Amino acid sequence: MKRQKLKWRFQNIVFLSSVCLAVFGQASAEDTKNTEDIALSARSLPKTPSQSPAPPGIKGSLKDFRMPEAERFWEVHGVERSAAHKRAIGRLSEHLIGTSREKTAAFKYCDARKKDAASDPRSILTPDGLSCLYYRWQNLLRERKEAEKKALAASGIVQQKKKKSVSGKKKSAPATVGIASARDFKAYADVPYDVVLKRVEFKTESAALRAASFALDDGKDCSLTAARAAILRDLENYLPAQSVWQMMNQLYTVTAPCLHPEHEAFEVVNLRMAVMHLDRKELNRAASLLEVVLQGKDLKEEHSALFWRGYLDHLQMPASTLATSLGIASDSAKTRPRNTYWDRLIEKYPLTLHSLVVDHMNGVDTYERYASRAAPMVSMYQGQEWNLENVSHLMAGIFMVNKSYPQLERLARLFDESGDSLPSFEMAMFRLKLFEAAGNQRAIIKIIWASLKKHGSNYLCEDLLELLYPVKFRNEIAEQASFIDPALIFSLIRQESSFNPRATSPVGARGLMQVMPGTARKIDRRRSLDLYDPSSNIRVGSKYLSILRKQHNGDYSRLIASYNAGPNNTKKWDARYNGNVPLLFADIIPFPETRHYVSGLMRHMYWYRALVSHLKEAPGAVKIQWSWSLQDVIPKPEQFGLRKGEILQVKLEQLPWLNPGAVAGEKASAENK
Repeated sequence: MKRQKLKWRFQNIVFLSSVCLAVFGQASAEDTKNTEDIALSARSLPKTPSQSPAPPGIKGSLKDFRMPEAERFWEVHGVERSAAHKRAIGRLSEHLIGTSREKTAAFKYCDARKKDAASDPRSILTPDGLSCLYYRWQNLLRERKEAEKKALAASGIVQQKKKKSVSGKKKSAPATVGIASARDFKAYADVPYDVVLKRVEFKTESAALRAASFALDDGKDCSLTAARAAILRDLENYLPAQSVWQMMNQLYTVTAPCLHPEHEAFEVVNLRMAVMHLDRKELNRAASLLEVVLQGKDLKEEHSALFWRGYLDHLQMPASTLATSLGIASDSAKTRPRNTYWDRLIEKYPLTLHSLVVDHMNGVDTYERYASRAAPMVSMYQGQEWNLENVSHLMAGIFMVNKSYPQLERLARLFDESGDSLPSFEMAMFRLKLFEAAGNQRAIIKIIWASLKKHGSNYLCEDLLELLYPVKFRNEIAEQASFIDPALIFSLIRQESSFNPRATSPVGARGLMQVMPGTARKIDRRRSLDLYDPSSNIRVGSKYLSILRKQHNGDYSRLIASYNAGPNNTKKWDARYNGNVPLLFADIIPFPETRHYVSGLMRHMYWYRALVSHLKEAPGAVKIQWSWSLQDVIPKPEQFGLRKGEILQVKLEQLPWLNPGAVAGEKASAENK
């Protein structure tokens, strides 16, 4: 009897073992399937209370990355799901989207456990730790900001600023709108450039010239350099009067020796004088001033200076080489000499409109350069500690796997507003995935640009380009090609509303193209016009752009400037400058915001045309007809007064404030490189 019982037990054990092995094998196969496109590695529990559990590895390619299912997500974090765990996630949610009362209660709950959490780092993945993730993130954010302030204080920067204000070296500007005497002018000694520019205003040309005459006196007094620079800038408003232009050159000659490269007005004054000389076809003077600009430090518009200085070198090439680079057939193709200025431009600012133009002139397909690259990696965590970034990404991951959209939208706004720069491109790509899950297109664009600026354009690829330039409402836009180039409509919608049909500006502009109701009524007489309807908005906006294009004879740089700053301002600039070169007109616009808006939209137009042309068309899609290309932006030699086949001979002027040795040294260094 005993033998039979033992035999029966043994058979049961064998059967149960085989069942367990089958189940385990199936589970292992399923786990393998779940991790085909994403690298998951579970954390190891700390051996002592003083150790914090390391964040698990959740990684993958941008193209294939997806968050694991909720069960798997908590499994790799080593967290057991329970009623306490569920309450913890609920309390965390209250921090973000709860009522005022719920938020207060959640903060009190976490504040009471602050000391306990600090004494045991392992608490991050306990119910209490998960409840207080938002509380912990806010404290870490505050600690980092305080540490940055202390670092600045230790470096002496903060004390230096306070010292200046206490010593009285930087005076506040007098409350005046004009300069009627030499005494009025000298009152602006040591006043910052931006302050003078805002306070001083000349209502007539004669008043501006009178103030400039006072500024010419005692030119060696460098305490008045900012004031002279501001007057020089205001004199522009009264061009093209020859008397004003002569005065500007006289005043610049007096001002420039005190404009050292670290001066706040160094770049704006020198660069504006350079582009105005270019506009007047005074090429030797323009080249000399551009050399001065390039001696500056931390230049905001160095890409513009590099392009135009390089273009003047480009005009010194043999006619056959020049023709080839402009896309013109030539009998004798010669090796193109290196353009050190353009080399620096492409290396430092590869994604600017100016670099796109250089690539096009050199026969380089910029799109292919980046589209052929592999997609970057995505990493949810980095390092072994629950630092600021890892804590914030754990919080984001919780709501991503639970598909909690209100919380995701709130987190996306918080991350976007905080503007914290992530330590690696891979972590930035996870933040991008969060913004994508929250449907925040504007934040997606911002983080890609910020990451490329910080970590380099080598990460740019076709997948990122598709995120940077979303193609939505394709058919509605394609149908308006008879009015305006679709590339501009795509670019303008991206800039104005980030493809949000319900977007409304503080001044009342509505919909995708941010059309004002008053403008819409003038263009379309329909009584019930819904500007939040994508088709109606795109139709009205396209007709308005078509009107602007006709006003400016098809010049897209002026069209875009009018859309941003208004047609009246564009008319003023047309009267003030020659403006026969579209790209130069974009660079000579006096409003910085409009200047960047014009070049930015024209850059976007290139990318949209390239991207849409490479995307597969959906069945039944309306074919897009393009009318604009980068060829329209390329400056022509005849626009600068050169005859057909003429080679430019640039002769740098011996300006007393130009350091030819430094420029020659930089050029030689670039050539050797």
